[in-house]
Amino acid sequence: MALTPRQEAQISDQLAAYCQARVPARVRDQVRLGFRIEGHAVELLESRPSFDDPRVWREEAIAKFRYVA
Repeated sequence: MALTPRQEAQISDQLAAYCQARVPARVRDQVRLGFRIEGHAVELLESRPSFDDPRVWREEAIAKFRYVA
């Protein structure tokens, strides 16, 4: 079962605040936290610049949450 638009908005607000608070401003050019909502799942992501090309950011999933009614 997919999340409702209201649930998606609540999750987005809460995770955006969490990600913003977790990474200090002085290191945001080195690491970022983000998230992706797909259907009934939410993935928490960490992004870092690539070693080969620092202009390219690579994402790695940290955690995945699934909503089950």
